[in-house]
Amino acid sequence: RRMSLLIQNGRIVTASDDGLNATDSASTASDMAAQDGTLLTISGGELTVTADGDGIDSNGDVAMSGGTVVVNGPTSNGNAALDYNGTFTMTGGSLLAGGSSGMAQAASTDSAQKSLMISVTAAAGATVEVKNSAGTTIATDTATRQISSPAGSNDQAEQGEPRTGSGAGP
Repeated sequence: RRMSLLIQNGRIVTASDDGLNATDSASTASDMAAQDGTLLTISGGELTVTADGDGIDSNGDVAMSGGTVVVNGPTSNGNAALDYNGTFTMTGGSLLAGGSSGMAQAASTDSAQKSLMISVTAAAGATVEVKNSAGTTIATDTATRQISSPAGSNDQAEQGEPRTGSGAGP
């Protein structure tokens, strides 16, 4: 049985709980176990997710191959900007996800396109930047709420490299 949520285009999602959630309600897997066959796929579009719960949540896997995604995640440590129980495979696109640091995740380390996570706290209204070791900006956005541990990915990110970040603002 395969359960899929496919995003090919989009604009804005605002939610009082999870922004995007891929789950198999008939699954017997425990809360923290990956649900086989559950997949959230993002292949294009420009998507901004603002969520009080998890920004992007998959009880299975996430695959991103294109598009631009910005997640303004939760401020509560019981939720995360990115929350997945399987793998988050990045092969393309641009991602910037920020929220609380309690459950912070970036894309899977074995992805073809790498991601970076930094430890910085930024207030609402601050400009958040994630840079690689060459000083190239990987991702930038203006935080709509306080965030910690933002994760960014695009074709400029390299695994294991030194990275910097800032949360300068109002």
